Amino acid sequence: MIRASLSTGTREAVQALRRDPSFSPAERDRVKMILLSDADWSSPRIEGHLKYHAKTVRLALEHFNQEQLPSLRHHHPGPAPDVDRREQVTAILDRLLEQDRTWMAAQLAESLGEEGIHLGTRQTRKHLQRMAPRRRTSRTLCHKQDRERVEQARSQPSPLKRWQPRASSS
Repeated sequence: MIRASLSTGTREAVQALRRDPSFSPAERDRVKMILLSDADWSSPRIEGHLKYHAKTVRLALEHFNQEQLPSLRHHHPGPAPDVDRREQVTAILDRLLEQDRTWMAAQLAESLGEEGIHLGTRQTRKHLQRMAPRRRTSRTLCHKQDRERVEQARSQPSPLKRWQPRASSS
């Protein structure tokens, strides 16, 4: 049976992490698993209490016994993001988007290639979404409407709106 036994200093550090706002809910649940195991709860009892699979609880306890406090944080797989390249691509895209024209992602990818940055269309779209998540042209026809006719239509009552609220009886 896997258990996590904590020293006094480690126990205080783990208990302080219970209310750490930077922890995600899953990371807080890992903290609870460790504290419950330290309080002599068995793995099956922790599983039932926190509604996690048995293997998840066992892995959390094993990782904690090996790595201690760093095991409570979720580690993203893969290499760290290349911030310098991201900033370089963003700067070039900003410069290209300042031009008075409409761009498609494929055209932007081609222009980036001319600048020495070779990205596909999908990657270019991802960079654009990171820059401005919902940057799309609006789908309205307001720019094509005749303003005089719109104002005239708003000032006249609609023949379709015949419903009148009834007077309430006392």
